[in-house]
Amino acid sequence: MDPATRNITAQRNVTREERLAEIAHEASFYTAATRLWGEYFNETIAKGLWFVEYYATRGFISYTRDFHPIWSKLAEEIKERKIEVRLAKINCSVDKEFCDATGVDEYPQLRLYRDGEFVETFDQPRELDVMRSYLEDHARRSKGLKQTIFSVQEPSVKWSLH
Repeated sequence: MDPATRNITAQRNVTREERLAEIAHEASFYTAATRLWGEYFNETIAKGLWFVEYYATRGFISYTRDFHPIWSKLAEEIKERKIEVRLAKINCSVDKEFCDATGVDEYPQLRLYRDGEFVETFDQPRELDVMRSYLEDHARRSKGLKQTIFSVQEPSVKWSLH
């Protein structure tokens, strides 16, 4: 076990259910990015739209450090604009096996998930306006998908007798 993980585990002797409840609370809409753990990843992102930053604190520190202010500002704007997307981040230096199994090989890497399913890797410029527009677009599409699923209408048929 990685020393950082061992320290966190020792400090936080909590049950799986307690940790999932804590993650769910952190992940409520309009909060800053939720810290994800590989062990709870699938359960955490199972519902809703998630934009996940995979980052590393070893070997890629300057990239992660340079991106942090943009990511923080994005979280603020999502909250202000009430965009229905949750931001999350996973430290691949701690959860290396999970990130390797997921195919993450560069940092920071941004991926979009909808209802637990991988949608795509964000490959546009990592600029605030670009990311915000991208998330607004996907949030609208997600909302449209839900409305389409739940509002199936019967076709109207008009009869006329001549």
